[in-house]
Amino acid sequence: TVELLIDGINDICSCRIDTAFNDILAVELCELPDGEPWTIEQFLARTQELCTAGAAVLQSKSLLAETASEEVIAMLLGANSDGLSENEQHLPPPAEPDSGDGLEGDTTLGVPSASSKKKPSTSRAGARASSSLASLEEAPVKPTPGEISLERQRQQRREMLDGAQLLKVYFNRRCLDTLLRLIKSNLDMIKRRVSSSSFNVYGDSEDSRQRDSRVTFRADVILAIPNVAMQPGLDDIQQAVNKAVQDIVGSTKEVLQWGQKQVHTVSLTKVRDEEKKEVPQPEELARVSQSQLSRLDRRSRADIADTESTTAVAKAPQMKTYYRYVSENKDVVKLVSMLSTSINSTKQSVTDALEQFNKYGELWQSEVGTTLTEFLEKEPDLGEFRAQMLHYEQLDRNIMSEPDTVAVGAIGLYTEMLKISLTAETKQWKVAYGRSCNENYSSTMTELLTQLDDLNKRLSRPIKDLDDVRGAMATLQEVRENQIRIDMTIGPVEESYAMLNRYEIAVPREEAERVDTLRYTWERLLTLVSEVQDHLLKIQPKFKGTLIDNVGVLCTDVTEFTKDYDELGPMVAGVPPREASDRLQVYQSTFDSLWRRYVTCSGGETLFGLPLTDYPTLQRIKKELNLLQKLYGLYNAVMDSIDGYYDILWVEVDIDKINNELLDFQNRCRKLPKAMKDWQAFLDLKQKVDDFNETCPLLELMAEKAMKQRHWDGLEQITGHKFDIESENFQLRNIMEAPLLEHKEDIEDICIA
Repeated sequence: TVELLIDGINDICSCRIDTAFNDILAVELCELPDGEPWTIEQFLARTQELCTAGAAVLQSKSLLAETASEEVIAMLLGANSDGLSENEQHLPPPAEPDSGDGLEGDTTLGVPSASSKKKPSTSRAGARASSSLASLEEAPVKPTPGEISLERQRQQRREMLDGAQLLKVYFNRRCLDTLLRLIKSNLDMIKRRVSSSSFNVYGDSEDSRQRDSRVTFRADVILAIPNVAMQPGLDDIQQAVNKAVQDIVGSTKEVLQWGQKQVHTVSLTKVRDEEKKEVPQPEELARVSQSQLSRLDRRSRADIADTESTTAVAKAPQMKTYYRYVSENKDVVKLVSMLSTSINSTKQSVTDALEQFNKYGELWQSEVGTTLTEFLEKEPDLGEFRAQMLHYEQLDRNIMSEPDTVAVGAIGLYTEMLKISLTAETKQWKVAYGRSCNENYSSTMTELLTQLDDLNKRLSRPIKDLDDVRGAMATLQEVRENQIRIDMTIGPVEESYAMLNRYEIAVPREEAERVDTLRYTWERLLTLVSEVQDHLLKIQPKFKGTLIDNVGVLCTDVTEFTKDYDELGPMVAGVPPREASDRLQVYQSTFDSLWRRYVTCSGGETLFGLPLTDYPTLQRIKKELNLLQKLYGLYNAVMDSIDGYYDILWVEVDIDKINNELLDFQNRCRKLPKAMKDWQAFLDLKQKVDDFNETCPLLELMAEKAMKQRHWDGLEQITGHKFDIESENFQLRNIMEAPLLEHKEDIEDICIA
């Protein structure tokens, strides 16, 4: 019998209790990535999912172990129950464990306390223990001699019950130790993955060697101008780790301490009993009125559905869990403390890893507009533009060659987003330099095409006379002088657009088409130059004879023009200035025609290699006409202005404006060449300006508002001229007709008086 008992107990311990504890140890409360690192959102979501599912498994396995331990104790008590009453065969409440167990001495760590010994229970072992306690308390104070033996047996049974209580405390302690091992193993797994060098002060060298160097968390390196930063930040990752640790430790909040399932069952039974009392019995319903019955029926339909669950929650006592003992365990506290700073301790390493990207700081630290303006002030050539484009192209290659991931402890810094931002910055710089280069060489190309088009049009004109020959020769000369410059300009223009195309800088479609036709246009012009040269060689003899005849005719015409100019021109003595001005216009027109013929003939003589014919009188007349144009141009302007003053109404005369214009005329007279200051036109001009200028002070006095009729009457007596100032048509002319300068002092005295 003893062997069967031992075999049964061993079977329960190994197959049920040990298996339950092993299943608890196998529960997975945290999972870490084996391949690609996770984001903190993935990590938290997975941890919360595992903790939620694991908490339910922990509670079920703990309950299985508790039930199995109670069966073991019941088997031991049942095997030693001979001679005892039914109540004496049950387990009494054990003494509270001391503080050395690491657990509080409350009933929840062992069997139910005395406060619950009289409550009904569905547990067979618990019922026996309660009955035993009741029988012991009701024992007589003074036993008879026959009862001494029975008392001694009962004392032995109490010792046996105390042993059973210790056995249950042992199994309870094993359950708590198993939970602690589970929590510590999960926390230690996280510590090995996220630990940094700062953990060396907490752990030994063996622990350091066991750390897992695989990257756990993913963070993106981003460009947050003016800095390079990581997203999420270290604080966010640390908070995620702290939250995961709280979830893992908090999973024990769902695991009830042993000894509470009886209390839980009794509480629910009492609740149901009280609910039944609230429902009226049939004999009571017979005594209530119909209206009361209706109200009761409505209340029942509305409330009875959730009475059980609501009342149970409200009246059931709060259940105790293992969370307090797990969270206050010194090893768990140590691990939690280490993990609370595990990520932030890598701050310096993360900073160093991010600072390696500061070598690209020129991309965002400098202003594109300012840098480009300073660059353009140096008037760069195509080589300097190309050097800038190559510089940023090399930066692009360097950026793309950076590692995709930089591992810093448990954090994997992914550089993909940073590379995108940096390459966008380099593209912005290349586009800026490319557009400046495009603007520079686009204007150069436009000027060059305009020049080529003009040369092409001039060479395409038909050659009909010596003027056409001279024009064609001048165009050929211009082409020869600019040929080298044009050749050296076309090359850089084409290379600039090829460079822009290589670096994918967008240019207008019209410009791309024009640059493609630039060299073709130049080559076509050179072909036209050769054709014109050949044509001129063919027609040279014909135009040479015509040139000699034209030179003879020009000489005769120049002689006749000179004779007529000297006898009837504007320089003839005694001619009034106004008439001389009219003659000047006529002779200037004739001279311009002769001069154009002179230019054509001289160009033809140069073209055909003939001696240049000299026309000295023509050169002299040209100089004289230039001087006369200056003199009579000023003379006509002065006369027209002064004559215009006369037509101004007296009430509208602006003396300041007239003075300013006269001052300008005087300055222009002084700037005329000395050679013409003896000419009659100059003398008349100067006298006219001086006289009017001398009259202006008198006019200013006469225009004063203080002038009354008596003043004007006095002026009329002195000058002998009638001043009808009341007339609406009274003009400045009416005043200038009076001899003002002859009576200057008298007029001043009257106006001042």
